[in-house]
Amino acid sequence: MDATVQKAIVDLTQLKQSMQNGIGQVNDCIEGLRSGKMRVVDCTETIEKMTNVCRNTLINVERLLPEEEDV
Repeated sequence: MDATVQKAIVDLTQLKQSMQNGIGQVNDCIEGLRSGKMRVVDCTETIEKMTNVCRNTLINVERLLPEEEDV
């Protein structure tokens, strides 16, 4: 396994963890809205931050690909 594949695995493992954390945050938002302890804007800001983390991780993985392999 070459270094590029190893780096991709590390990044994708990080992405998986970020997405799992994001699901927990979404669940917290749902409960917070139901209980009246959160506002919709709080939820959208939280989800936007989580989405940006995931997007940045995907960009890092994409950068590992040689240009001729871009699809």
